[in-house]
Amino acid sequence: VVIITQGLAKKILSDYDNVKNRPLSKPHLEFLIKECENNNCLFNADTIRFDNNGQLIDGQHRLQMIVETSRPLIYLVITGLDNDSFKTIDTGKKRSGSDVFSITGIPNSTQASALVKFIYAFNNGRYSTNRATVRTLSNSEVLDYYYNYNGDKIQEAIRFYANLGSQNKAILTPVLTSGFYYLLTELNKEKGLDFMQKLCTGANIGENSPINALRNKIIRSRIDKNYKLGNVELLQNITYAWSKYINGKESKNLRVPDDFEISLEA
Repeated sequence: VVIITQGLAKKILSDYDNVKNRPLSKPHLEFLIKECENNNCLFNADTIRFDNNGQLIDGQHRLQMIVETSRPLIYLVITGLDNDSFKTIDTGKKRSGSDVFSITGIPNSTQASALVKFIYAFNNGRYSTNRATVRTLSNSEVLDYYYNYNGDKIQEAIRFYANLGSQNKAILTPVLTSGFYYLLTELNKEKGLDFMQKLCTGANIGENSPINALRNKIIRSRIDKNYKLGNVELLQNITYAWSKYINGKESKNLRVPDDFEISLEA
């Protein structure tokens, strides 16, 4: 067990042959630096590995992270591994956000993890013109956001979809159903619930309601092979229908403007 300081990390990277590591990935390095800055680099028995010829075969990104952040971290250092052992490194299944949720004991771990990622992406403009700038959350960040978004409210949103049962008829995916339930009821509890219940069940909708127009478009996209709604287009239609609904406007045919920005602002 070794405390790797900035100086030691520099020495390892400069003094030891590094030919058996992957090329340095800038996005992965930036991800590790962000994790370190968020204090998510806790000792978990991750290793810095060398083969029996003294070649560094695992750990270059973590060492470079220490160099760039100047933060000493604790790692296991393993030496004397078989020269061909680098071929077997990082070949297992990567732990997912839902795995972390399950281990932590969070109910409905798969749904909860997916829902947190959707809410984060939506709130941070993943589906807007800025979508290329929104990064993926790490597992530790997904867990943090679960609590930041109120875990009880996340579970309530998951139950909303589950309680629809056969009424839902798969009008929207579980993530979109639970996600928009969460987002809309955060804005307006009563109207958000009304909007989602009517959209999902088709009950008690006026003929000229934007919810009815939205529902008809979604159903058509599922049964008409010549009419499809892409993911971004679907989100545009949902948020456009919401803006009509929340402002009390009727809309027998939902025509989304070409420049409409996906947003829940009234």
